[in-house]
Amino acid sequence: MEAIAVCKQSDYQVTVTIVDKAGQRQFVAKGDNAPTHTLDNSFNKAYTAVSLGTVYNKDTTSELATLLLSKSPSSPLNLPGISLSAGGMTIKAGNEIIAGIGVSGSPGGQFDEACAKAGVEKIIDRLPR
Repeated sequence: MEAIAVCKQSDYQVTVTIVDKAGQRQFVAKGDNAPTHTLDNSFNKAYTAVSLGTVYNKDTTSELATLLLSKSPSSPLNLPGISLSAGGMTIKAGNEIIAGIGVSGSPGGQFDEACAKAGVEKIIDRLPR
């Protein structure tokens, strides 16, 4: 809810999805007036952060985009549910990825990512180290 609140302060209407490390939805919250497409897009960002963050040792979808867009077409860009739009982020307990968060609906992925980061920072001290 912190991610939605932070985005709302800037008048961004977003949806937040959290997935577990298996990529299954555990939480979805659609902000007031967030466009419908943000439901799927926030999931795709969270799913990408969890599934590819583990493989490539990256914490955000923007980091994954930088890495994967420079690779050959054999990278996993065509897999279902993969989104290299900024706004997805891993959630870690210590160094282990335990979940992913995806935010969608702001006027740019960098804003989605800032809201996701604020959401993670709100809970990080409650996670095992």
